[in-house]
Amino acid sequence: MNISSWWKKFRNLLLLTLVIPLAVLALIEGLVRVSGVNTEVIKSDRFQVATPLWVADEANFFSAEALYRDIVHHEVPAVAAEWLTCFEEAPHVRYRMRPGIDRRVVNTVNRRELEQGMKVRMRANSLGFRSADLPRAKPAGTYRIVFLGDSTTFGWGVEADERFSERLAARLNARNDGRNYEVINLGIPGYTSWHGRKAFERFGLPWSPDMVIMSFGANDGKMISQRAKALLQRESALEGVKYFLRRFAAYRLMRRLLLSLTNPFEKLAEQPPAKKQKRVPVVTVAEFRENLTAMVAAARKKGCRAVFLGLCCPADYLAPVSALAERLGVRHLDGMHVLLQSVPQIKAGKINPELYQYYRELYGREALEKRRILTVTSDSCHPNRLGHRVLAAVLEERLF
Repeated sequence: MNISSWWKKFRNLLLLTLVIPLAVLALIEGLVRVSGVNTEVIKSDRFQVATPLWVADEANFFSAEALYRDIVHHEVPAVAAEWLTCFEEAPHVRYRMRPGIDRRVVNTVNRRELEQGMKVRMRANSLGFRSADLPRAKPAGTYRIVFLGDSTTFGWGVEADERFSERLAARLNARNDGRNYEVINLGIPGYTSWHGRKAFERFGLPWSPDMVIMSFGANDGKMISQRAKALLQRESALEGVKYFLRRFAAYRLMRRLLLSLTNPFEKLAEQPPAKKQKRVPVVTVAEFRENLTAMVAAARKKGCRAVFLGLCCPADYLAPVSALAERLGVRHLDGMHVLLQSVPQIKAGKINPELYQYYRELYGREALEKRRILTVTSDSCHPNRLGHRVLAAVLEERLF
């Protein structure tokens, strides 16, 4: 066989085994994209509440489980879950906001505002976080603060510029002390210290922060199946392939169709003892300490000051944080204590009387007297606009 005939056969074989299949796949991909079909949300006749692909992933379902339970039990309307569509699966951190998304969704953490149909803006930067896009190279004279946390740091229920991270930056810049203060908010609803550790490594440290304020614990203690925890913490080549493939609309559509065959809400039903899987914390207390210690060490290695902030953190995780802070020499602020301590001053009209009047009208004076925590939070956990202002003022006073 001469070289020309060999090359002709090889070319034909290549055409049949590679070029034609790729052309067919490209055609399918193009058709899916042009059709405009939603490849990110699952819905079928078996369950009427739309479920984003990232939530249907067993490793992520715990982060939305409480909300879906409320919807299934008719405690909140199905529209309360629309904010979940602002997020997507992502490598390293499992999920984050959809880069560049800009949408207004109903405020689900404040039931009164939910009833009134009030909405908040969900806007993400190019990395998928509710924060401004900043260059990696830090300009001279700039002081950067990274905020790590869950929905309390994310600022769920308030506009982005009303969060304590942005309020703190505004207060510091108003000093005109010769430095420009920038904040990078990496908080995402449902995040645990495990997620925070990954986010800090990938999206915090490379931006050369001078300070990192981390707030975790609210989700670390949530109970999930051992299988879900193993999936959450698994890092393998297969995971990398999955995140590569999800770039293609055809793959997302195929996955959506397959996942629509199962009902994700069956996980909410009470299982008989024989079928119950053993449930464990998403992050145990020991793992929690390990994650915080690792983040502090990584920060100090880069000359970055670390601070612990407790917000909506259960006692069995808050106490270890306090002890760890003392052992590591890290400043620790109990944010919920700070918020409650501010209520008398707020009621006396010494802190933002206009906002206080708004919440008095929203809840009624009697309700605020019975549950004074609602003066500074939307649901006894997430800071409201008043709460964020209080936290920003205290952070400035005690850290700067």
